Amino acid sequence: MHSIQLTRNSKLDSLMETKNSCDRFPLDESALGVPDQVHRISPRVISLCWLAALACLVAAALVVSLLSKRLGTTVPLRHAMLLGAALLTEALVPIVMAVHFRTVAYLVFRDGLVHVRGSRRTIVRWDEITEVFEKRTYRGTRYRIVLSDGRTTSITPILTNHDELGATIAARVTEAVTPQVLRFFENGGTVSFPLAVSADPATSRSTQVAWGRITRLPLGATPQMTSVQTTGAVDDSRNTAGAHSR
Repeated sequence: MHSIQLTRNSKLDSLMETKNSCDRFPLDESALGVPDQVHRISPRVISLCWLAALACLVAAALVVSLLSKRLGTTVPLRHAMLLGAALLTEALVPIVMAVHFRTVAYLVFRDGLVHVRGSRRTIVRWDEITEVFEKRTYRGTRYRIVLSDGRTTSITPILTNHDELGATIAARVTEAVTPQVLRFFENGGTVSFPLAVSADPATSRSTQVAWGRITRLPLGATPQMTSVQTTGAVDDSRNTAGAHSR
């Protein structure tokens, strides 16, 4: 799993909370203006739900018709009716899913992300997102975001232009938090994403390495899978450069 993480420590969080208190996010999505992007559930997925419902309805009709004509007694007919009713009930599931999917959307605005589910609206500022996880599977890419209050939200992969939405979230979050993170870093703080970065020399296998000597820093799925390559040697210990600090 590849992850894009922006993890801040308590001092940096307090600075950003002060800023947020002076610039409250509008609670009404209409105050956000026109969305830059609109991502709805794929029409193909909704069509498949309707097809599944239609298949169940046709199967129910065939079962009741064929069994009642062939057997012709009250007991088997009752059984046929029960089986048909079960198929009709199963048809309700994809119908409900299709109706629900038509009300789901993600709206991308300049100042934040809005998750629409029917009449419910969840509005999130870009700087409220602390971590963006990207996981590639054989079915496609999955994204999960972590908010500053600890809540997590998975971005469903059945959205239209799903990868575009994930890339946009990562870019907007980076753009929103970089100024505060950079100022904190320049003032001597340590920023974790989750690799701890500060102005001090990086530490690998208890050996300090000046930033000027680092030529490549491959980031793994976890801090333990991160390695450091320098001008003098290649560190294959797969240790984290720097002490991890939240």
